[in-house]
Amino acid sequence: MARTGIRGGQIQDETIESEDLASGSIKAGELSQQAISSQTLITTTDTTNDRVLIWDATDSSLKQVAPTNLGLGAATPAGSDTAVQFNDGGSSFGGDSGLTFNKTTNALTVTGPVTASHIDVGEYITHTGDSDTFIQFSDDEINLQAGAKQMIKLSQAGTNKIILNNGQADVDLQVKSKGNANVFRTDAFNNSVYFGGNGASGADNNFWVSGSIGSKDSSTRGTAVFGGDVVVSGTLRVSDAFSLPRSDGDLNQVLLTDGDGSVIWGDQGGPPSKLERAVSKPTATFSADPTAYSVFAVDCNGGDVTATLPTPSSPNEGLQATFIKNAGTNTLTITAGNLNIWDQGTAITNYEITDHGRNVTLICISYAWVVIAEA
Repeated sequence: MARTGIRGGQIQDETIESEDLASGSIKAGELSQQAISSQTLITTTDTTNDRVLIWDATDSSLKQVAPTNLGLGAATPAGSDTAVQFNDGGSSFGGDSGLTFNKTTNALTVTGPVTASHIDVGEYITHTGDSDTFIQFSDDEINLQAGAKQMIKLSQAGTNKIILNNGQADVDLQVKSKGNANVFRTDAFNNSVYFGGNGASGADNNFWVSGSIGSKDSSTRGTAVFGGDVVVSGTLRVSDAFSLPRSDGDLNQVLLTDGDGSVIWGDQGGPPSKLERAVSKPTATFSADPTAYSVFAVDCNGGDVTATLPTPSSPNEGLQATFIKNAGTNTLTITAGNLNIWDQGTAITNYEITDHGRNVTLICISYAWVVIAEA
């Protein structure tokens, strides 16, 4: 009697015979679905004893094979939970805690360097464990933030800009050189800009340039040079002692000091009264300051008088002082230190006026006070 089914043992012991596939019984290619559906369902495989029926196209025959020999890999994933599977050595799958994927958060975690020729980022590159430090990308814009402070913003939208401290926080900009920690510095809290320094220049400044007095034409980098025009819309102060006038004077007027720290316009023939100092006894000696007064009228009725000029130096170059003995028969002596007065090419320590009404004018050069007029 023809059989209508194939028993499991026939697959195992390879006893499937031609009559099992004979015409009128089970035809080749016409196995009933019951040949599979009627078999016992298993949920795990025995890699030693289980077999799968396959068709071998090389000799057009049915053969049995163990599931592990089908080239489908190991049944158990490599690594621990969330580990991404990868080809490990060419013959097996691998998994590692340094390469994981969390399907709940859609987070791919890579511990170690990532090498890529091209990386597409949706919006953020964030520092691990430091959520307020990141690089944020948006349309035509990049924001660099550290510690919740927006340090740098690159924007191409509208006006192309590189913006520092876009959030207007207390964030300073510091540019260093090999020998100076503050070649350029901003003080965000005090709204100030510094060149060559970082503060301590006064509470009233918003722009400050560090330098060294007398550094011009020397090896000391302390001179500020402006290659073009300099326009001052406010008051210009010199050495924190003189304020230049903000308006123009009249025709033929000259700039004169008023002795109180201001320079004013005045007529050449009629300087302000403070440019002339009257000196009389009992003053036996006095310091003649040509930055405050240019004419010294000395009364010698009470005795001899000595006037001392400042020591000649480069900062005093160009200063002039005129001395007039306007009364008395005693002697008026003018000195500027040892051999610091030149009179007709001779270095002297003291220049003396004995006659009433006589006067002398001296001008300072870097190393001496030179007599330029006497009468």
